[in-house]
Amino acid sequence: MLESSISLLDEAVEVKNADPNDQVSALFHRAITKYEQNDKDAALEDLMAANQISEVGVDWKWKIYLLVGQIKLDLLDFQGYVDSLNAALKAGYDNQGKVDNARLLLERSRFGLGSTEGIRHELARLIDNEGVDTSHK
Repeated sequence: MLESSISLLDEAVEVKNADPNDQVSALFHRAITKYEQNDKDAALEDLMAANQISEVGVDWKWKIYLLVGQIKLDLLDFQGYVDSLNAALKAGYDNQGKVDNARLLLERSRFGLGSTEGIRHELARLIDNEGVDTSHK
């Protein structure tokens, strides 16, 4: 128990001392790990911490908001899911194809079109999370 606490503390210090982009990357990937371990609340905490880093770029904001949306969907927080997708769209991501797909997904969701599993799969594709599969939760 003590060793795992020390390891977590070392990891936190490394993240805090890293370049802002590296900080966001580390928090995002740690959130995915927690999400894969079904610790959704901890994953949300890491994502919110990553989003608070002032230098976070649009590409990271896009990924963060979409993963938050996916977690909110898993938690059956439909309004949180919609808010996250709207925030992702407002972030100014420059991949027009993905933005259009996110808008379409949001509209389909508002009208109850599509299964939760289908929405989850589409969110995973939109996140473009470097090969990490978040569609199975």
